[in-house]
Amino acid sequence: MAELQMLLEEEIPGGRRALFDSYTNLERVADYCENNYIQTVDIHKEKVARREIGILTTNKNTSRTHKIIAPANLERPVRYIRKPIDYTILDDIGHGVKWLLRFKVSTQNMKMGGLPRTTPPTQKPPSPPMSGKGTLGRHSPYRTLEPVRPP
Repeated sequence: MAELQMLLEEEIPGGRRALFDSYTNLERVADYCENNYIQTVDIHKEKVARREIGILTTNKNTSRTHKIIAPANLERPVRYIRKPIDYTILDDIGHGVKWLLRFKVSTQNMKMGGLPRTTPPTQKPPSPPMSGKGTLGRHSPYRTLEPVRPP
């Protein structure tokens, strides 16, 4: 009977504790193995994916040809000739110039008793007046406007 009581009080609870410790240790080992296995599988998958990407990214064979091709017959360049700048081209451009010309034309037409006429539109710009050196001088109409004559 003493043996039975010793079994019930000491050996059975000690065995239960040992079994529980073994159970917790085995559970930890199983978790570690599972995580390690999953990590190993993930590493392997990543290596395979990188290898496949490496295969797809091979260097393209490019031929080294010259992009600019020289012409077969070389044209001789035209010799530069300096031309003087003609500023009279700009005489009909600007604010007030067209108004001034219309004003002169309309006063002449009114003197003759007719309606003011405008030139029909053309595709070419108006040709500049052919004058000597320049257009701005003492007697140019650009300095001051002509006084309006009473009717």
